[in-house]
Amino acid sequence: MAPLNQVTGQDFADALEAPALKPPTGVTANFEHPPNQNVYGYVALILCTSLASIFVLLRVYARVFYLKKVHIADFIGLAAFGTYIGFVYEVFTILETSGFFVHQWDMRVKDLIAFNKLYFYGYMFYCATVLTIKTAIILEWVFIFVPQYTRNAFFWISYILLGFNVLFYIGMMIFPNVACHPHDKLWNPLLAGYCTNTSISSTLVSAVNFAVDIILIILPQRVIWNLQMSIKRKIGISLIFLVGVLACVSAGFKLAASVPYNASRDTTYTFAALALWSLAEITCGILIFCMPSIPKTIGDLKLSGLASSLKSWAGSSMEKLRRSRSGSITQISWRGIKSRASKSSMQQDRAYRQMDNNVPPLPTEPKSSGAESVVSEPKVLINGNEATIVRTTQFTADEAYGLDVSSDEYNRQHPWVVGQGEGQK
Repeated sequence: MAPLNQVTGQDFADALEAPALKPPTGVTANFEHPPNQNVYGYVALILCTSLASIFVLLRVYARVFYLKKVHIADFIGLAAFGTYIGFVYEVFTILETSGFFVHQWDMRVKDLIAFNKLYFYGYMFYCATVLTIKTAIILEWVFIFVPQYTRNAFFWISYILLGFNVLFYIGMMIFPNVACHPHDKLWNPLLAGYCTNTSISSTLVSAVNFAVDIILIILPQRVIWNLQMSIKRKIGISLIFLVGVLACVSAGFKLAASVPYNASRDTTYTFAALALWSLAEITCGILIFCMPSIPKTIGDLKLSGLASSLKSWAGSSMEKLRRSRSGSITQISWRGIKSRASKSSMQQDRAYRQMDNNVPPLPTEPKSSGAESVVSEPKVLINGNEATIVRTTQFTADEAYGLDVSSDEYNRQHPWVVGQGEGQK
């Protein structure tokens, strides 16, 4: 973990008000108004928390109100969001009390003790978040890409990765808790006792995260590109699952930030970069988990339908305005109509009328009996016309492509597809 135990023990009475680290030559400690770069922390916290919250709400809406079906990954994902908020709270508290990019010699020892304790709890929340969100992601991948009762390579790779992820992060959460005796010496270097050096753990966690993120990017791509659909649609689905690239980038920068953090004794300064990249990494994990459900959610909101309705309304209004200005009336002639209404009568009596459920009988062909023709039904007369349109019928044909599977199975394995699966019912 962080080198919290590398400060030599001192007498509490003299040490609590002293600088937490000896300032460089020619530098004076500034306890009251230390230089900082808190603005980066505030921007990152607001942006990341807002994005994660919006995506989680969209995921909940899609699963509960649209699909009306949840599974174990949804509950684990919600637990991950809870620990994510815990991590955000600890980082925000450090930002408010100690500041970001503040040199350790600008802090008193008593302030360093408070900082170390907040860092420890933040580390616990971080490990819990990575453990739960990656578990949820892997289970979601299996739920989407592996048919029920199938045990293929994707299934076994996913569950091996899942087992490793769970065991590794449980170990990383236990290790610092047993490293110091007494336990409080983990954040208070002035206590008597001893600690095991845990500084390597942050670098190890960053390296493992980076490797697991790469595997999670590659894993679904082979399945996606073997789907029976157009290249354009495959590219679109691939982009949904390639959000993990952002997580890889964040994990890579976090790995780079962990090296100077472990090498430097100015941990309060180097901590800030580590915290920001850790926040970005787990925020990307939330987005990766929620992303497959977002297209269905947006489709259900009928935003495109609303835009089409507004466009149709605007076009209709402009057409009416054009007609009123020109004063022209279009004449429609139908074959079989013997008489044509005048322009004034056409304005008063339209050739169409709304029909109720009692539809008049259609005219039938005359039956010949010798030299006479007998009509079985009288001709329909509407507004003096012998033949008019009495009913119009609109047919809608839907085509569904893909495997011949049930709607439930299709929706289970294609949560990003809007409107598919209903046509198979």
